[in-house]
Amino acid sequence: MILKQIVLYALGLATVIFGGLSIGVGFFGLAKRRPILFPTLYYNGFVLLIFTLGLILSFVQFFSPRRTSNLFLSVAPFILLILIAWLVFSSRRQTSGYMILGIYDDTFRDAITHALKKLNLSYQETISKIKLVSLNVDLQAQVTSWIGVATFHIKQPQHSENLKNIADTMSNYYEHKSVKVNSFTFASCIVIGVCVIALALILKK
Repeated sequence: MILKQIVLYALGLATVIFGGLSIGVGFFGLAKRRPILFPTLYYNGFVLLIFTLGLILSFVQFFSPRRTSNLFLSVAPFILLILIAWLVFSSRRQTSGYMILGIYDDTFRDAITHALKKLNLSYQETISKIKLVSLNVDLQAQVTSWIGVATFHIKQPQHSENLKNIADTMSNYYEHKSVKVNSFTFASCIVIGVCVIALALILKK
């Protein structure tokens, strides 16, 4: 089927690009020895694209007249549909947020407090969020130190410019300040990227 071939080609291309970017980020982080900060939307968008293409392909297979009786192929479309719904639901509040790779708890905290002080934003810290007193909003952050990943966002979309200023200041801090870097994160990016590309090439055959 033409549709199946188009979806297969798009899925393979998207997977290879994702793997290539993952490898590139890994080597860049290890070479520069600094955390990398970018909008969460980039990551979520790419993962959502791959899942959606996989969903389309699985439904094409499901409704194919030549479909074999296979339990996995029968339930795969619905599993992917659940995964996509979960991804959309879990990331809907973080589409304007940011992700940082290669950090520890202290390197994240040092950068964000530096940014808030430099931008003259008064704040109060709690366990799971930072109250930006001058803006009367909460900056929510989540740090998974052992894998070196952190995300942060502000719920209110009208403060996206303030959030961008904070992110830019943090990125500049990492670029010019020597900080402790979690190399495990970037090594994992390289391994994941190689595995993803290898899987895409194997499936193509």
